[in-house]
Amino acid sequence: MSVTAFLPCRYGSKRIKNKNTRPISNFPNGLVEIKLKQLLSSSLISKIYLSTNDKTIIKYAESMNNEKIYINKRHDSLCSENTTTDDLIKFAAEILPDDDILWTHVTSPLISSKDYDDIIKSYYKSISDGYDSLVTVTVLQSFIWDEFGPFNYSENKQKWPFTQDIKKLYEINSGAFIANKDIYKRLNNRLGEKPKYFILDKLQSLDIDNLDEFNLVEKILDSLQ
Repeated sequence: MSVTAFLPCRYGSKRIKNKNTRPISNFPNGLVEIKLKQLLSSSLISKIYLSTNDKTIIKYAESMNNEKIYINKRHDSLCSENTTTDDLIKFAAEILPDDDILWTHVTSPLISSKDYDDIIKSYYKSISDGYDSLVTVTVLQSFIWDEFGPFNYSENKQKWPFTQDIKKLYEINSGAFIANKDIYKRLNNRLGEKPKYFILDKLQSLDIDNLDEFNLVEKILDSLQ
């Protein structure tokens, strides 16, 4: 029971300069250092395919001198702001081994190695239960509206119901996607047709997209030292 991790990291970030390698807390090599160490500490990840065009990331990964890390020097044409996730899925299907693939991101630094082990174990159990893939999600159970008003509850029944009575929604948080490479090739997707939802809490699933979130994560990491 093991998977191959796929970790795409492109050079550059609009909102945070050098986001992936910017020092954070006690990690001088930034988010990529945190994530590689988490993945290496997982007992259920056999290989890590790091795909990047960032020379700083490549240099750091090479300095780790770990045989589990495979560095894919991705061409700049697949690292632009116009590169879509669909483009990356097609590319991943070409370079990754025939295996179960765990796709994750450096921008989710609060998913621990133990969390990854739990996610992978849940994936293999879900396969035996009839699912074909797994995705991490965050539960939304609050007052959500769209342009027409309440979306996940009806005011006809009760204007302000207890939140525990509101229908649950599930937000894909991009913490982890697991599927066999065959699904990548057949469906051009990193999820199958019947994915298992693995729930992460809001802290675990925090995804760094702006400087405020970066600073928040840094404070959390500092508090854990």
